[in-house]
Amino acid sequence: LKQKPLRSQDFDEFVACYKPGRAHARRQTWSEANPQGRWRSFAYKDLLQRDKLSLDIFWIKDDSLTDTSALPPPEVLAGEIAADLKEAQAMFEGIAKRLANAG
Repeated sequence: LKQKPLRSQDFDEFVACYKPGRAHARRQTWSEANPQGRWRSFAYKDLLQRDKLSLDIFWIKDDSLTDTSALPPPEVLAGEIAADLKEAQAMFEGIAKRLANAG
């Protein structure tokens, strides 16, 4: 999300489909004819049949996850990973310091 941070507009479709306070008015946008629809309902009995009752439900295929030509060069990826790890380490060091001072 560093390259494309989430914005409130990114949730507009969800809010429109969710219809806060009006659950009876919700309609799914997914169908066999529209497999890219992002709002889909599942029957309770179908959820019970899932492995370990998992709610990890994926039906939309994200082609960008398999299109390696869209990835940044390896040196950019490595740099981003290194920066993320440094940031995580700094956060954990801060937590450890606070815990040591609290005890």
